[in-house]
Amino acid sequence: MNKGETLTEEMVKEYTLKYLRKEGMLKDFDKVACDRMDKRLEIYYRQDIEDNELRIAFKEIESDPYFPIIEMYYRDYLSLGTITDIMRVNRSTITRNKRRLLLKLACLCLM
Repeated sequence: MNKGETLTEEMVKEYTLKYLRKEGMLKDFDKVACDRMDKRLEIYYRQDIEDNELRIAFKEIESDPYFPIIEMYYRDYLSLGTITDIMRVNRSTITRNKRRLLLKLACLCLM
Protein backbone atom coordinates (compact mmCIF):
# COMPACT_ATOMS: atom_id res chain seq x y z
CA MET A 1 0.00 0.00 0.00
CA ASN A 2 1.29 3.42 -0.94
CA LYS A 3 1.38 6.39 1.40
CA GLY A 4 -1.88 8.27 1.24
CA GLU A 5 -3.75 5.33 -0.34
CA THR A 6 -7.07 4.57 1.28
CA LEU A 7 -7.85 1.08 2.48
CA THR A 8 -10.93 -0.31 0.85
CA GLU A 9 -13.22 -2.86 2.45
CA GLU A 10 -12.06 -5.41 -0.13
CA MET A 11 -8.40 -4.83 0.74
CA VAL A 12 -9.14 -5.35 4.44
CA LYS A 13 -11.03 -8.56 3.72
CA GLU A 14 -8.22 -9.89 1.52
CA TYR A 15 -5.55 -9.07 4.11
CA THR A 16 -7.62 -10.60 6.93
CA LEU A 17 -8.20 -13.84 5.01
CA LYS A 18 -4.50 -14.13 4.13
CA TYR A 19 -3.52 -13.55 7.74
CA LEU A 20 -6.03 -16.05 9.13
CA ARG A 21 -4.93 -18.72 6.63
CA LYS A 22 -1.26 -18.07 7.37
CA GLU A 23 -1.87 -18.44 11.11
CA GLY A 24 -3.84 -21.67 10.57
CA MET A 25 -7.00 -20.08 11.87
CA LEU A 26 -8.98 -20.50 8.67
CA LYS A 27 -9.25 -23.54 6.47
CA ASP A 28 -10.60 -23.75 2.97
CA PHE A 29 -14.03 -25.36 2.56
CA ASP A 30 -12.53 -28.20 0.52
CA LYS A 31 -10.09 -29.08 3.29
CA VAL A 32 -12.80 -29.02 5.95
CA ALA A 33 -15.20 -31.05 3.78
CA CYS A 34 -12.51 -33.67 3.04
CA ASP A 35 -11.52 -33.94 6.70
CA ARG A 36 -15.12 -34.40 7.82
CA MET A 37 -15.90 -36.97 5.13
CA ASP A 38 -12.67 -38.81 5.96
CA LYS A 39 -13.78 -39.16 9.59
CA ARG A 40 -17.30 -40.14 8.55
CA LEU A 41 -16.01 -42.89 6.26
CA GLU A 42 -13.70 -44.22 8.96
CA ILE A 43 -16.65 -44.49 11.34
CA TYR A 44 -18.88 -46.00 8.65
CA TYR A 45 -16.44 -48.76 7.73
CA ARG A 46 -14.60 -49.41 10.98
CA GLN A 47 -17.52 -49.29 13.36
CA ASP A 48 -20.04 -50.74 10.92
CA ILE A 49 -22.45 -47.86 11.50
CA GLU A 50 -25.60 -47.57 9.38
CA ASP A 51 -25.52 -44.38 7.32
CA ASN A 52 -28.29 -44.33 4.72
CA GLU A 53 -27.31 -40.91 3.45
CA LEU A 54 -23.79 -42.14 2.73
CA ARG A 55 -25.04 -45.34 1.14
CA ILE A 56 -27.25 -43.31 -1.23
CA ALA A 57 -24.28 -41.07 -2.07
CA PHE A 58 -22.21 -44.18 -2.86
CA LYS A 59 -24.79 -45.20 -5.46
CA GLU A 60 -24.29 -41.83 -7.17
CA ILE A 61 -20.53 -42.29 -7.56
CA GLU A 62 -20.06 -46.06 -7.76
CA SER A 63 -19.72 -45.93 -11.56
CA ASP A 64 -16.71 -43.61 -11.21
CA PRO A 65 -13.60 -45.54 -12.31
CA TYR A 66 -11.78 -44.37 -9.17
CA PHE A 67 -14.54 -45.25 -6.68
CA PRO A 68 -12.64 -48.42 -5.63
CA ILE A 69 -10.09 -46.11 -3.98
CA ILE A 70 -12.68 -45.31 -1.30
CA GLU A 71 -13.43 -48.95 -0.58
CA MET A 72 -9.81 -50.08 -0.67
CA TYR A 73 -8.65 -47.25 1.59
CA TYR A 74 -11.47 -47.16 4.16
CA ARG A 75 -13.00 -50.65 4.06
CA ASP A 76 -9.94 -52.75 3.27
CA TYR A 77 -7.43 -50.53 5.15
CA LEU A 78 -5.01 -50.47 2.20
CA SER A 79 -2.34 -47.77 2.03
CA LEU A 80 -2.26 -45.30 -0.85
CA GLY A 81 0.95 -46.97 -2.04
CA THR A 82 -0.74 -50.37 -2.21
CA ILE A 83 -3.73 -48.87 -4.01
CA THR A 84 -1.30 -47.24 -6.46
CA ASP A 85 0.21 -50.67 -7.23
CA ILE A 86 -3.20 -52.34 -7.61
CA MET A 87 -4.65 -49.66 -9.89
CA ARG A 88 -1.38 -49.19 -11.79
CA VAL A 89 -1.43 -45.41 -11.73
CA ASN A 90 0.86 -42.94 -10.00
CA ARG A 91 0.32 -41.85 -6.41
CA SER A 92 -0.73 -38.32 -7.34
CA THR A 93 -3.58 -39.77 -9.43
CA ILE A 94 -4.78 -41.77 -6.42
CA THR A 95 -4.48 -38.80 -4.06
CA ARG A 96 -6.20 -36.40 -6.46
CA ASN A 97 -9.11 -38.75 -7.13
CA LYS A 98 -9.53 -39.72 -3.48
CA ARG A 99 -9.86 -36.03 -2.64
CA ARG A 100 -12.25 -35.45 -5.55
CA LEU A 101 -14.45 -38.35 -4.42
CA LEU A 102 -14.42 -37.17 -0.80
CA LEU A 103 -15.62 -33.74 -1.96
CA LYS A 104 -18.30 -35.29 -4.16
CA LEU A 105 -19.53 -37.44 -1.26
CA ALA A 106 -19.53 -34.40 1.03
CA CYS A 107 -21.64 -32.45 -1.45
CA LEU A 108 -24.04 -35.35 -2.02
CA CYS A 109 -24.52 -35.79 1.71
CA LEU A 110 -25.40 -32.10 2.07
CA MET A 111 -28.25 -32.34 -0.43
